[in-house]
Amino acid sequence: MPRSAIQKRIVLLATAAIVATILFSVSCGTVAAPKLSRSLPINSRRTAITTLIGLSSLGAARGALAIKTPDINDHRYSKPAFDRFNQAADTTEDIRLRQGITQARGSLDQTKARLVAAGKKIDEAGAFMKKGAWEDGRGVLRRSAGTMRFDLRTVATSKSGQGRTEALRKTQQFLSDLDRFDNAMRLKDKPAAEEAYQRVKEAYQAVIV
Repeated sequence: MPRSAIQKRIVLLATAAIVATILFSVSCGTVAAPKLSRSLPINSRRTAITTLIGLSSLGAARGALAIKTPDINDHRYSKPAFDRFNQAADTTEDIRLRQGITQARGSLDQTKARLVAAGKKIDEAGAFMKKGAWEDGRGVLRRSAGTMRFDLRTVATSKSGQGRTEALRKTQQFLSDLDRFDNAMRLKDKPAAEEAYQRVKEAYQAVIV
């Protein structure tokens, strides 16, 4: 809206407020009313004052309502119902895209960052093992093992030639040691669990390079 139109409406609202104030003062007797209005009966004067106040308020309201509000278009429900389903239910897309595999493999830096975070989970599982909290330690491993398998294979397959073969071999060794660590905690065998934990740490350092 142009600035001049806004200024006109502000002036109109201010004028209406001033007129309403004057009329209210006249009705209360604080300001002398014109001689013409004194010749009228009290009820007639009050009716005239009420009418003027109403007309002034109506003019101000019309000026305020004339300001155009922005149009808000809600397009959240403009698509068909089927398109609002989870992407996993869209059979027109590739299964790897629907399961998030493609997105997870899209950034090698994010994959390595997840592997670094997984290393902290291994330390957390080791701490539970040392306290004898076997189920807590196994739970930490199980919650991160699937992601580690996926991410390690992603990093290994991103290489080529001998580097890829060596990376896959280290990955397999790490996963085997991880399974031994989990099994030792299942059996609540602390000496075996401590040995397996050290082997997992060494295998992790070898595969994370």
